[in-house]
Amino acid sequence: MNRKLRRANLKASEPTPHETGNVINYMRQGRYAEAAHLAKGLTERFPDHGFGWKILGICTLLLGQNGDALPLFLKAAGLLPDDPDIHCNIGIIYYELNQLNEAEYYCRYALKLRPNDAIAHNNLGNILSSLGRLDEAEACFRRAIENNPDLAQAHYNLGSALQALGRLEEAESCYRRATAIRPTYEEAYASLGNVLKEMGRLDEALESWKLSLAHQEDWTNALRRLTNPLLMDGDLTRGPEYPAADAAEGQPRQLSSHPAAASVESLDRKYRVPSHGHDGSAEAGAVAGRDENAPRPLRIVLVYPPLWQIPSADLAVPEGMPFGPPATAGGPVAISRELKTITQGVLSIAAQAKKAGHDVRVYNLFNAPWADIVALIAGTGADVYGVSAYNSNRRGMGALCALIRQYHPHAHITVGGPFATTLPLETLRYYRAIDTVVVGEGEETFMELLDHIRSHRPAVGIPGTAWRNGDEVALGPVRPRIGDLDTLASHFDYYSSNIVMTSRGCPSKCSFCGNPVLWGRKIRFYSTDYCIDMFRKALARLPVPYLMIADDTFTANQQRTLNMCDAIIGNKLDFLWSCSTRVDAMEDKVLHRMRRAGCQEIMIGVESGSPEILERIHKGITPEMVLTVTRAAKKYGMLVHYYMMVINRGETPDTLQASIDLIKAGRPNSYDLTPLMFLPGTEDYGHLCEQQGLTSDIFFRNDFMDISVERKRKKDLDTVMQHLYCSIGTIGGYEYTVAEREAVVEHLPDVPTVHVELANAYLRAGQLDKATAALTRAEELGFPIGNIILNQHACIALARNQIDTSLDFLERACRSFPDVTVKGNYDKLAAWIDSRTSGQVKPCLLCDSVRAQDFVFRADETAP
Repeated sequence: MNRKLRRANLKASEPTPHETGNVINYMRQGRYAEAAHLAKGLTERFPDHGFGWKILGICTLLLGQNGDALPLFLKAAGLLPDDPDIHCNIGIIYYELNQLNEAEYYCRYALKLRPNDAIAHNNLGNILSSLGRLDEAEACFRRAIENNPDLAQAHYNLGSALQALGRLEEAESCYRRATAIRPTYEEAYASLGNVLKEMGRLDEALESWKLSLAHQEDWTNALRRLTNPLLMDGDLTRGPEYPAADAAEGQPRQLSSHPAAASVESLDRKYRVPSHGHDGSAEAGAVAGRDENAPRPLRIVLVYPPLWQIPSADLAVPEGMPFGPPATAGGPVAISRELKTITQGVLSIAAQAKKAGHDVRVYNLFNAPWADIVALIAGTGADVYGVSAYNSNRRGMGALCALIRQYHPHAHITVGGPFATTLPLETLRYYRAIDTVVVGEGEETFMELLDHIRSHRPAVGIPGTAWRNGDEVALGPVRPRIGDLDTLASHFDYYSSNIVMTSRGCPSKCSFCGNPVLWGRKIRFYSTDYCIDMFRKALARLPVPYLMIADDTFTANQQRTLNMCDAIIGNKLDFLWSCSTRVDAMEDKVLHRMRRAGCQEIMIGVESGSPEILERIHKGITPEMVLTVTRAAKKYGMLVHYYMMVINRGETPDTLQASIDLIKAGRPNSYDLTPLMFLPGTEDYGHLCEQQGLTSDIFFRNDFMDISVERKRKKDLDTVMQHLYCSIGTIGGYEYTVAEREAVVEHLPDVPTVHVELANAYLRAGQLDKATAALTRAEELGFPIGNIILNQHACIALARNQIDTSLDFLERACRSFPDVTVKGNYDKLAAWIDSRTSGQVKPCLLCDSVRAQDFVFRADETAP
């Protein structure tokens, strides 16, 4: 009787082997919905038995219902606390929900229960990679491989971690091992292509991408997903329109208690933009000395902020909103050098304030860890703080303003730049530490604002500003743009930069471009005399005589361009330069004169090869115009760069094929493929908001850096990009042939740059004696950038197997100026020499570029 009772109790508390076997059989057949139905029945009949909850969680997870699976696994974990599979699955779900700390905890618990679980080690490595802890992630992936050498995912993930750490050759080996284990591993082929591209092995990269595409679905499916909808916005936090968030809610955490890691003086030296010429405080003293009743000069701090609060070893920063790194970043974010560079607008405003006698300090905090910023701001008092904001660093701007308000509650905080200009009232409503917004062109507005502050008048009603008045915000009248740009103080009187602007504004109406928001559509020019003086001042302080002319369209007035080139030649300003322009503003004679005046490279906004797309985005050009200008520029040996935009509104396989055909026909020396981005104030952004019901609140309620068609669809974009590159047949662009370079020299025999470029063509063709002769001729004609000459000599010597001679040329170049190219080549050659002694015989491949821009930045420079 007792035995029967015990049997009955057993049957009542757990499912029979037959019942569990049925569920498992359905799972093995991939019939997850039916298995889930049976498992749900088991949880209802046996709620205190873990099997049903575990299987129901697994089926729910396999059906893609991650959020629903989590409580099921948590219930199972309570009933089966020693089951490592359950804890591992919980970790996976938290990882996919981007709750990384919880994910790490459960994966580590699973490994505590089963220390040699290769899958769990691999999962933990992925979590740590997403947390940016790449060294720990590497160790996890290696442990996974140790436990299962044939786990292709672990080799792939190890490759990704090593690539992020900059160990490219090791990453290559990992990706190749992953594809050897799993020959259809499309992601591994794609990543192998990426790392080969990064290593400069472009042809091999293309071959790897072709293998990736061969194992994927048709690329047009990825394109279809990218164009409908234009933006993946389902996870974006939207309204209410302007939540009443006061400054305290957005305060950066752990500020007051943070001990300064470095002295304010050392941080000032590290991040302050050096100034030259007259010191503002000295001028201020002179001004004050002339008039005892004059208002005192103001202490002004102008700041280019980071993208967000950057964590460091001595100060952790919570991810996500309000001010931390994006929760979905998944490791280091690739940032262009251009974005790291302090803006010309900030330097120009600083110059006006310095000229007026104010004490001005400018800081580039783009790369600064938040711990450094806290210490610097806490110890740097001022009357006025000005902060520059783009879309990408808007949250860094908000964090910085809140920090300033915390430490300097009585200071005036003003912000400007493209982001604040397009959304001035919203910026004030969301970032309540800010007092005023400078809208549009800032010099005259900022100086009038300073006059109000210095004379203790309220900073309200000033044209070109928005302001806070208690809980209300208001927008002032539009300020007319500066009519005579020559009246502005040149920032080259005070600061060094290789970026110059000779005009402001662009008459074009491109649907994607946000530049007219600041400068307007009417072009205003600095005079030729002003520009020549600006060039001379800039070059006097630069280690490399190269300038980038950053006008929207340098050749908009072609007669002015001719006059400018004549003035450069007439004043014997011996430097190389580049510029951006449009193909509807460039005739043959203009290109010829530009080349004689030192122009080495032109960047052309092409965007698309499809007439339909060009019309839709209001580009105002045709593919035929692009080809005409390209041919003319290449006749004079210029480097031609195409800016191409992909996934435009209405993009189809046919329109992309038209872009492919145009690039192959034009054969530019380089080109960019950039996905469509949505910038406030542009037609494309307005269309997006109208189509998808978005408002500007998304910029203040979410942690994304920028919004583009790529958002949440990176794999699809990568697939389309790989197809484009493979169809074009080159990643880096098209080189000049020896014959083409020889023809250029016939056109321009007395221009030294064309002889350097001919030498480079000879070098690449293996005609080393001719290469040396061409370099000698360039030196005789006075080529201005010595490191380019020395680097070419080093490459020629290495090609002749004159290793010591090659190293000597590179040492001389590094002593002159250790730019990124010559220092990189020196380090590479020195390491190669060391490796030869250990028996390695791989060839040493040096960068043989003759592009001036590749020799501008110091090798140890973290930000220009």
